[in-house]
Amino acid sequence: MRSVVWVFVGAFFGWRAWRLARRDIRNLRRSGSTFGEAFVADATLTPWVWTICGAVLWGLFTQRFDSDASVLVYGVWSQVLLRLLLIDVDTHVLPGRIIWFASTWGLLALVGLSIVEQGEQLWAMLGAAVVMWVVLKALEIVSRGDLGGGDVALGPLLAMFAGWISFDRVFVVLIAAFILGGLFATVLVTLGRAGRRTFIAFGPFLIVGAFIGVLR
Repeated sequence: MRSVVWVFVGAFFGWRAWRLARRDIRNLRRSGSTFGEAFVADATLTPWVWTICGAVLWGLFTQRFDSDASVLVYGVWSQVLLRLLLIDVDTHVLPGRIIWFASTWGLLALVGLSIVEQGEQLWAMLGAAVVMWVVLKALEIVSRGDLGGGDVALGPLLAMFAGWISFDRVFVVLIAAFILGGLFATVLVTLGRAGRRTFIAFGPFLIVGAFIGVLR
C-alpha cells in the first residue's frame, strides 16, 4: 500500500514537472535565451511519458529507501530533474534560478535527513558535490565551452543526492552520463543526424546518470 500511494504522488509530480517545464520553455523562447529548437514538451505523448516517469521514479524510491521522509525528498528532487531535463532537451538551456533554488533546498533537506536518520552522510554528500563540480569545471575549460556552465552548475545538485547515499556514487553518475552521451552521439553520427560540430545537450545524460547512481 505504501508503494501505491507514493506512485500516485509521483505521477502527479511527474505531470507537474512537464507543465512547469513547458512554461519555462515558452518564457525562454520569448526572451530569446534559447540555443536549441526541439519541441518535445509540446508533443502529445510527453505529458503522459513524464507522468509515468514520475510514478516509476517515486515507486523505485520506495524500494530504495525505508523512510518516507527520504522518499519524499528524493521524489521532489526527481521532479526538479525531470523539469530541467525537458527544458534542456528543447532549449539547450539549464536555468540558473531553478538550479540554485533546488540546490539550496536540496542541501537543507539532506542535512535534515541526516539529522533525522542520525546518519553520517553529510561529509560524503559535500565531498561528492565538490568532486563533481571540479570535474565538470575542468571539462568545461578543456572543451572550450562545449560543456556549458549550466552543466557545471547542475553537477553539485546531482552529486549531493548521490553522495548522500555513498561518496563513490558520484563516479557512477559521471561514468553513466559519459557512456550514455557517447552512445547517443555515436548513434546520431551513424545515422547522419549529427556531425563533429553538432551541439548535443549534456544535461539530460547527467540527470539520467544521477538516477542510475541513486537507484543502482
